[in-house]
Amino acid sequence: MKRYTLQVPADLPNLEIIADFIASSLDQNGIDDRVAYDIRLAVDEICSNIMLYGYRGSKGAIDIDCTVGDQYVQLEIADEGVPFNPLTLPDPDIDADLDHRKIGGLGIFFVKTVMDELEYKFRGGRNVLTMKKRVNAPPSGH
Repeated sequence: MKRYTLQVPADLPNLEIIADFIASSLDQNGIDDRVAYDIRLAVDEICSNIMLYGYRGSKGAIDIDCTVGDQYVQLEIADEGVPFNPLTLPDPDIDADLDHRKIGGLGIFFVKTVMDELEYKFRGGRNVLTMKKRVNAPPSGH
């Protein structure tokens, strides 16, 4: 199991630094391209939401802890912005006519869809979102 950490100011230009950090962490461990793609998109969605809404005009940082194991990748994304649990957002009605569909919520819905486990906690004055993605299928028959 390998662990990688990054802290960046919660500013949109730093999305590229985050993307490079995630890509490098996953690539160094031979994570499948399709799995890595889903993880990178999920992290980008969460971090861009923090940058756009979490600090409400004040300055702050995003801490990312990426742990790569044999069976899964775990990401912990933390910030000191306004307390907000994205997992409580209702899923959008993706079958609704576009003219009647509410704006927003698709990014979090995507994260819920591609990640295998999600957990939110407000801990020590920080929003902490933990995401897990399986990287190897469990052996058949178990």
